[in-house]
Amino acid sequence: MSKRRVQQGATRITTEKKPLNRKWLAWILFGFVSITLSSFIYMNRDQISLGDYPINTVRVETQLINVADEEIRNIVAEYAGDGFFKVNVEMIKQELELLAWVDVAMVKRQWPDKVVVRLVEHEPIAFWGDEGMINSRGELFFPELTTSKYGNLPVFIGPDGTSANMMKAFIKMNTSIENSEEKITHLEMNARRAWKVELKNGLRMQLGRENITQRFARFKDVYELTVSKYIDVIELIDLRYTNGFAVQWREGAQPEITG
Repeated sequence: MSKRRVQQGATRITTEKKPLNRKWLAWILFGFVSITLSSFIYMNRDQISLGDYPINTVRVETQLINVADEEIRNIVAEYAGDGFFKVNVEMIKQELELLAWVDVAMVKRQWPDKVVVRLVEHEPIAFWGDEGMINSRGELFFPELTTSKYGNLPVFIGPDGTSANMMKAFIKMNTSIENSEEKITHLEMNARRAWKVELKNGLRMQLGRENITQRFARFKDVYELTVSKYIDVIELIDLRYTNGFAVQWREGAQPEITG
C-alpha cells in the first residue's frame, strides 16, 4: 500500500470556518420579526379588536397662544373611540383647521396609544374692520376679536378680496417709517379703490388710486422739514397731486407758514 508523500517546500492550505457575527445575526432576526409582525397587523387590521388598542394619550406639541388645549382634546376625543388603528387623523386635522385661530394642523398616531397634534396659529398683523383679522400672508380669519391683547395692531378697511394687496402696501409704507409715533394705524380703501391713511399721531392723508406707495414715500421725504411743525393744526393732507400736496387745516386754524 503506497503512501502519498508531501513534497518538501510545499505549502499546506487549510480553511477555517468563522462563526457568523452575532451582531449581524441579531439584526437579521430583528428585521424578520418586524416584517412578519407588520405584515400580520396590516393583513388583519380589520379583524384586530379595537378595544385592545385604545387611544389613551393626546399630546399637543405646540406652545399655544390663542387656541385652548381643551378645544383640541375635545375634537380628538370625538374620533379616539375608533381605536389606534382606525382613528381618522385626517378628519381630526380638518376639524382642527376649522378653529378660528388655527392656520395649519398636523396630526399623527404614535405607537402604542398616542395621538400627536402640532398646530401653527395665525399670526395676526392687522384687524379687518370690526369683523376679523389679517394674517402675515394677507389672508382673512375671523376669531373672537381680542382688542386687549392686540389693541396696538392697525385697522384695515376695504372691499372684499383686497386684503392681500392692502397688506403688501402697508408693509412697504410702514417699514419706511422710523418714528413709532408716525406708524400707520388705519389703512382704508373705498369702493372706488381710493386709499386713505391715518398715522398714530393723528395725521390723516388721502393717497388716491394710483402710485400709492410712491406718493407716501414722497410725503415722508418732506415730512420732517415741513409738515411735522404743524401736526396739531392739520386736518387732512391730500397727496393726489403730481408734484406736491395740499393741506386742509383744522377749523379755525390758519398758521403762518415759514421756511
